[in-house]
Amino acid sequence: TFVATPVGAIAGEVKEALAWTSGLVTDVGSVKGALTETLPGLLPKDVHFIGAHPMAGSHERGMGHARADLFADAVCIVTPTPGCDEASLARVEAFWGASASGRRRKYYRITASGRAALAQQRAQWAAVHETLSAVWQPRLRLVGASHG
Repeated sequence: TFVATPVGAIAGEVKEALAWTSGLVTDVGSVKGALTETLPGLLPKDVHFIGAHPMAGSHERGMGHARADLFADAVCIVTPTPGCDEASLARVEAFWGASASGRRRKYYRITASGRAALAQQRAQWAAVHETLSAVWQPRLRLVGASHG
């Protein structure tokens, strides 16, 4: 079962899909952090979630910008969780490895070391954000006060 919905609604849609599906649930959302924390508690033992993030689309949102060929030849990042079901992972990778045009698509699997590197980079960017916010905040207050 594929879930394609705004990221904030994915966990709820997966929970609803579980009422009528079994086996494998995957998504095409961009953000996985909350899903990997929320979904394991929702999934029965015989249902597996393997996340995927196709690099497709544009900055535009909504059904008015949907296209039938949106994922055609798209590069995809497959985001298995540690200890995921290998058969389910193989099915998702096989899906993203083939394209309607017959060309082999590229997909990438994030590894445990990749997750660790991302966590480290996230922490570094949080420190940069905190420092810049501390520098900019007094300036923003002055600008806001002069316009108030």
